[in-house]
Amino acid sequence: MKNLKRIVSVVVLFAFSVVGVCAQRQPQSYRINDRKVSVILQRLERSSSQFRNSLNSALLQSSIDQTRSENDINTFEPGFETAMHQFRSQFGRHLEGVADIESVLGQASLINGFMARNRLEQESTQRLGGS
Repeated sequence: MKNLKRIVSVVVLFAFSVVGVCAQRQPQSYRINDRKVSVILQRLERSSSQFRNSLNSALLQSSIDQTRSENDINTFEPGFETAMHQFRSQFGRHLEGVADIESVLGQASLINGFMARNRLEQESTQRLGGS
């Protein structure tokens, strides 16, 4: 449980980092900030992949299996992945905007809310942190 919460927190923090870097971007230093955003996106994608694996494992062992809550998270997580993919695509073409960032943050917020409301088995999440 702790590890899932940590991963969600990391995902949200990285998303906020992307917002900050994009908001500070100036035409003169476009390349430097592009690299920073790209590094943040790569880290966010790795963290979200770890989260997805840990979440799937935890859901299989949880009491919320085949409930509305599971249906919710099974919608939220792919929604986050889609928002991330769209942001990455727009960023690659230098077309990203506030709406793309807000979409990522909105999806991350749904996942964060789910994690705050639902208790998943810690045993299944321990593999991620090695605890």
